[in-house]
Parts: sequence; structure tokens; C-alpha cells
Amino acid sequence: MIIAFAIGAVLNFAFAVSMGWLLTPAEYGMLGVAQGLIAIVGLFIGAAFPWVVTKFLAEPGRQDKATIFKSSMIPNIGLAFLLSLLLYLGYEFAWLPLGNEYQPLITVVIILILVTSVSSIYQGSLQGLLRFKQLGIVRCISPTIVLVSSVSLVLFGFGAPGAMTGYIVAALIALIFCLYYTRDQKFWQRSSWTSKEVYSFALPMFLGIMGAQFLINVDILGVKFFVPGMSDIMAGYYRASLTISRIPVFFALAIMGVFLPFISHFATNREMVNNYSAKIVKYALIFVLPICLAIFAIPGSLITLIFPQSYIAGAQTLRILSIGMFLLVLSLIYSSVFQGVGKPKVPAIIMLGTIAIQIACLYFLVPRYSLTGAAISTTSACLFSFILLQYVHLRHYGSSFNMRDLGKIALASVVLLLILYFFPMPGRILTVIGLICGLGAFFAILAVAKVLHYTDADILLSGILNNESRVRASVVNLIRVLNREAGDVNP
Repeated sequence: MIIAFAIGAVLNFAFAVSMGWLLTPAEYGMLGVAQGLIAIVGLFIGAAFPWVVTKFLAEPGRQDKATIFKSSMIPNIGLAFLLSLLLYLGYEFAWLPLGNEYQPLITVVIILILVTSVSSIYQGSLQGLLRFKQLGIVRCISPTIVLVSSVSLVLFGFGAPGAMTGYIVAALIALIFCLYYTRDQKFWQRSSWTSKEVYSFALPMFLGIMGAQFLINVDILGVKFFVPGMSDIMAGYYRASLTISRIPVFFALAIMGVFLPFISHFATNREMVNNYSAKIVKYALIFVLPICLAIFAIPGSLITLIFPQSYIAGAQTLRILSIGMFLLVLSLIYSSVFQGVGKPKVPAIIMLGTIAIQIACLYFLVPRYSLTGAAISTTSACLFSFILLQYVHLRHYGSSFNMRDLGKIALASVVLLLILYFFPMPGRILTVIGLICGLGAFFAILAVAKVLHYTDADILLSGILNNESRVRASVVNLIRVLNREAGDVNP
């Protein structure tokens, strides 16, 4: 499942990069604004009932799965129609100051909202039923279709609206796969159509997840609305920085998606919840922290590695966002723990305060500091969220993370930063070589220090490679050697 998320993240990243090359900065900014709108509006249909379905279907012994499913599907579709109407009225009456050039994009966004309202419930059901393989296939196919169809439509001259249309094609195909994979479930059989438990849980669940998604999508709208003059071009520069800075967030979403059902399963076992929390934080520090450090160290080199030279204006913005995204990753992890144990009100309340801080900062800082002000606003809000969520998590569950491991990770981080700082990176090839050397040294140090254990590699690779895979065995054996452990894994 984690590997499937990684593949999806790579494909989504490829889409963002290809659009940066195929579209002008202004068109890329329009695409970013449209994606920000669908991300925020889509939160209402993707961050409440789908996650409620996941949680309740994952609980052992439930006999009301059909009721849970229908109690989530019907209001989710109704909510999608209401949001689509509000978005249309907001654009028509200029409550959203976007301009006439956004009319095709608004139409595409509305259609996408309606299709996603159905597909998201089915995907939540697959996750709750612990059908990670099938869900992984869906989440790999969807971004593949987005990439192929969007690139094709843009090449045919349809611009940003064509790029967004690819999402509709992918959502429809994903829905067909979900219907096939859940064909054995009698979700529409005779049973109750309402569940008070679903409705009472949906709102705090939505608020907790909404905060994280809001944090990484509203800032580009702040650039669009609060930067005087050339707002689409500036949004394009900011979109390029966001594309790179969000890479660590994809890993966090993968971790959260995998562990939420298991945390829900052991919700009453404090020791198991604490162990899972420590494991998630460990994986975040091993696999997310080095990415954030690399982005912080060489933002300009990474932008010119991935995007045209014209996007270099967002280098300082990217450096600031790398800090904020790492803090957001940790916030997402702690939020997932509270949601999994049935306490969604904890992250919900904290995220409401986080959103208020971000909006206030955007209002005051963006008009004065432009792109830098937007990045500072997001990072400040993420810091607030992380501090409070970590504090509450420590009070409820304590900390079982090994402090010696934390020291070893800090040492590996220093080595990574030194390599990236002193390695010459005047071109794309040397940038890639420098990244390979720095990240390779980071992982090698953690493997030798046994922070990255061969069993961790085996767990992660099991999501995509079977027990007979020679590649899986080779990677596990390599880490076993670095761990100085005896024995081999045979395919």
C-alpha cells in the first residue's frame, strides 16, 4: 500500500512537472488555482464520510456495513450538489474574483466534484475492508490516466481546462474499478439508510482532515487574490514551489492511509496504539526528513532540475515551505492517531485554530511580502498545529520513540546537509549525483546504526513485491549486511 502511494505520488509529480513545461507560467498559475479550488471544495466530500466509512468498516465484528455505506454515500452526493451550486453562484456573481478566463475551469471543477463524491466513498470502503492491494491498483491507475489524458489534451491545444479534464476521465475509470472490486459487498441490500453514529462522527473527522488539506492549498489562492498585478504568473511560480515541497506530504498520506485501519482495530489497546505511533514517526523521520532537508539545502537547484529556469523566482519560497511541510507531516501523523482511536475532535479543534492563523497571516503578509509571505503563513500555521498536536499526543500516549535513534538520525541529517552544501551543483546531472550521494550517505548511516532495519525494508517492499522477488531479497540482504546481521533472505 505504501509503495502504491509512492507510485501515485511519482505520477502526480510527473503530471505537475509536465504541466510546468507545457503551459506558460500564467496558465500554470490558473491550473494551480483550479487545483486549489477542487482541493478545498473537495475536502467536504473527501475528508468526512469516506474516512468515516474507512474507520467503521475496519472495526471487527460490525454487522451494519450496508447501513454505514449508504449513510455515507447519500449525504456525500447531496453535499457535492450543494457545493457545486455554491461554487457556480460564487463565480457568476463574482464572489470569487477570478475573471472570465476561468469559466471553462469552473465547469470542469464542478463535474469533477460530482463524480468524486461517489468514487471517494467506494475507495474509503476498500480501505476499511483492508483491501489494500485493490485500493493500491486504483490509486496507481488514476494518476496514470490523469497524466496521459491531460498531457494529450494540452498538446492538442486545450490548455489548463484540458489538463483539468484529465481528472474527470481518471475519476470515472477509478469508479469503475471500485465497483468491480466491491461487487461481493451487498452495500445496497435492504437495511437502514441512516446511522446517527456516522453523522455524529463525520463532522469532527472532516475538521481534522480538512485542516491539513486546507493548509497546503489555500496559500496559492492567497497569492491569486492578494498579490497585486500578474497574480496568475506569481501563482505559477508558487505552484512550482508547492509541487516540490509537497513531495514529503505524499509519504505522510500513504503512512496515514495504511495505519489508520490498524489503529482503529486496536483503538482500546493503549500499548498497541503507542507502538504504532512510534513506528509511524520513525518512518517519517527516516523517509520524509531527508527529502525536506534536501529541499531546504538546495531549493534553487531542485527548481531548475525539474522546471524551466523561469521558475527560479520561487527558490526562497521553496526553502521556507520545506520546513512547513515537515511540520505538517508530523501533524498529519498525530491527527491520524487520534482519528483512528475515535477521538477526532482533538485534531479538529486544533486544525480550526491553525486555519484561522493561516488565513490571518495570508491576509497581512502576502500583500507585503508576496510569495515569501505566503510561505511564511503556511509554515507558521504548520508550526502551531505541530506543537499542539504533539503536546496532546504526549499527554495521552506518552512517547516510546528511542532517543538514541533520534540522535543517530540527527547525525545522518548533518552529514546529508554537509554533502549537499559542499557538492558543486551547476547543472542537472551534478544535482542528481549530489542528491544520490547525500541521500545514500543518510540511509547508509541509519542502516549501519540499525535505525533503518532490514525488517523495515521487508515490510515496505512487501506492499509491491512478493516473497519470491529477487529485487526484494537483494535490498533486504543489503540492509541486513549494513545492519551486520547474520543470514540471508532467499527469494
